[in-house]
Amino acid sequence: MPPHFRVAHAKLKELPFLFDIPGITLTVCALVCLVLVLENGGVNKPWNTSYCIGLLIGFILIVILLIALEWKQGEGAMIVPRIIKRRTVLVLALFNLTAQGSGFARIYNLPIYFQAAQGQSPSESGIRTLPTVLSTSIFSLAGSLAIGKVGYYQPFLMLGSMFVTIGSAMIYTLEPNSGAGKYISYQVLASIGSGLIIQLNVIVAQAISKRADMSVTVGSVLFFQFIGGTIGVSASTNIMNNVLISSLPTDSPVSASDVLAAGSTNLTKIFPNAADLNIVVNAYMKGLKAAWIWSIALAGVSFLVSLAAERKSVRLDHVKKRAEKKAAAEAATP
Repeated sequence: MPPHFRVAHAKLKELPFLFDIPGITLTVCALVCLVLVLENGGVNKPWNTSYCIGLLIGFILIVILLIALEWKQGEGAMIVPRIIKRRTVLVLALFNLTAQGSGFARIYNLPIYFQAAQGQSPSESGIRTLPTVLSTSIFSLAGSLAIGKVGYYQPFLMLGSMFVTIGSAMIYTLEPNSGAGKYISYQVLASIGSGLIIQLNVIVAQAISKRADMSVTVGSVLFFQFIGGTIGVSASTNIMNNVLISSLPTDSPVSASDVLAAGSTNLTKIFPNAADLNIVVNAYMKGLKAAWIWSIALAGVSFLVSLAAERKSVRLDHVKKRAEKKAAAEAATP
């Protein structure tokens, strides 16, 4: 067994706490409360109902309880306080929370735009989102190679979040009649940023960690990435649906329930009347633009978070030199 492995000796009754089952349970419960209220709030149930208010209060209380539990458990926690308090790890966690929330929400809404606003089939919609997939893949590889050469990760966080913010803002300007040149170039612009940062957090988390802490550090960063994606998509969907419903004229023959039940596919068949279809498409565009504002805001916050990142190199030779200097300084201290 490698010497840096930590062996945890525990009794059977201690295993649930060793794996932080209570923390995992509270996390799932909190997310269920939040997702349920975002799924139904303002859509199926008014926001001022006991259902929505109760879920929101429950979410807040569970999150407070989760934080207290993780703090009390210390080294046995899912999110170890000692590690998350480190400046770099905290910045990476918050950056992941906001940047990935923005990215997932943007990617989730693009197929809806192609289907609802431009009348494309699901398969054609998937083809039109290929610029996002390809650009993200290419620049993810390029970003990983570049940081291995340069070493300093903060410029990549800043540059990536800038591209995501600008690209998301350009996607906001799309209209039902926008051509391929616009929706392809805007996707590429945003995906350059997403590609640069998608692997960066894991690379940096590994580089700054001691071997014994590496898995916990990477797990903490990825935890916030998935939480950001969950919250980003759920909130984006709620915003879009609420604005879509409120954008339908009260005297329109098209009801909100009909539009929500129809979904974004085959609207031309479901609403054959040109006037009704125009009302639905306009409502969808208003909802999508509101959701895209959410993506822009999250991307902007991620850029602000990147400014707090430490200006340190994560290249292996640079890390070793810093460790040697630190060891020498500690040895010289009486």
